[in-house]
Amino acid sequence: MNLIKRWRYLDMSRETVENLSYRVSYDNLRVLRTIGYAFSIIAVISSACYFLIGRDWVRGLELIGFSMLSFIIFIEAKRLLGMQSTDVVRHANRIITVFQLLTLAEASFLGLYDHIHPAGIIIAALIAMPVSFDLFPKRNLIAVLTGLVCFNVGSFILKSREIFVYDVVNTTIVAAVGLILAWKKAKDKWEHEDATELIEKQNSTLYKSSTTDPLTGLTNRRTAFAKLEVMTAEAHVSNKEIVCLIMDVDNFKKYNDTYGHPEGDKLLASLGEILCDMAKVYDVNISRIGGEEFMAFWRPVSSMDSKKFAREVIFRVHEIRHPDAGKGIHSTVSIGIYDAVPGDTVSANEVYVMADKALYLAKSNGRDRYEYYDKSNED
Repeated sequence: MNLIKRWRYLDMSRETVENLSYRVSYDNLRVLRTIGYAFSIIAVISSACYFLIGRDWVRGLELIGFSMLSFIIFIEAKRLLGMQSTDVVRHANRIITVFQLLTLAEASFLGLYDHIHPAGIIIAALIAMPVSFDLFPKRNLIAVLTGLVCFNVGSFILKSREIFVYDVVNTTIVAAVGLILAWKKAKDKWEHEDATELIEKQNSTLYKSSTTDPLTGLTNRRTAFAKLEVMTAEAHVSNKEIVCLIMDVDNFKKYNDTYGHPEGDKLLASLGEILCDMAKVYDVNISRIGGEEFMAFWRPVSSMDSKKFAREVIFRVHEIRHPDAGKGIHSTVSIGIYDAVPGDTVSANEVYVMADKALYLAKSNGRDRYEYYDKSNED
């Protein structure tokens, strides 16, 4: 039973194959689109030859019908390629199976039409069709065996016993070779897709780890300043405003010394959750740039955005669970704000420095508050 399951799912787990089906289906549809178009053109040309040269109306009309079916399949494959839905897998497998059966039926008909000689067309189809697509072995087996049985039954009825034996031996050997090649090709394809997906996940994980602070889930200092530099440069060109906030947890060293570093990490993690949520709601960039220091920056919609943001941060930090909450104690943050108004030609580092000066002003004025940077406050 395990051997059959391994054969059916290309020696891979069923879950792995199902996860990759969506990606592989698009490759199969591209092949289907190409051969559907090619078959429709070839069939039209062949039918014209039968009409004009051979005067064989039956075979000519039959090829016209096959050309129309191939073109319909080409159009359907093209339509499915434009879809971004999990239904693509089901639709793609269904139309590929139909195309396989049509091709094998066409090859069988052409082979049986000549009652004297064995059919080379069906033999070619028994190899060409299975290896054209990357499918589960079961799907290839159904299509190939259907064509094989239909052809050999017709050969038994219409041909001599000598030709019939020749047909059975050759088509059986070719069908077996085609299925083996199809299994190997499909297995290689699915393994390649599996490896590609694994590499993409690893790259995504590496990128996230290199740009994200693991404790809070916010972007790290390097990523924050890289984004701030880009936004500052764009603001200079477009003459737009930029707001930068620097936030610092008040008395964090004392908090760690009193309650322990694990409690300090819990506080930072809770603050990280709040800021991650606010980053999504307000569409701002927020990063952890130091131990208990955070930075937010964005292009404001109105002059009130920075005040609203700062007040909400302060309010939500008050709600973080505090070890001594029963004594009426809660955590607080101080916030410094700098508005780089249109026309300011300040660098990203200068934006940060001026917001940081506003932060220290907030701390010197009693903490648990926000202050704006003002040049007149400098010595």
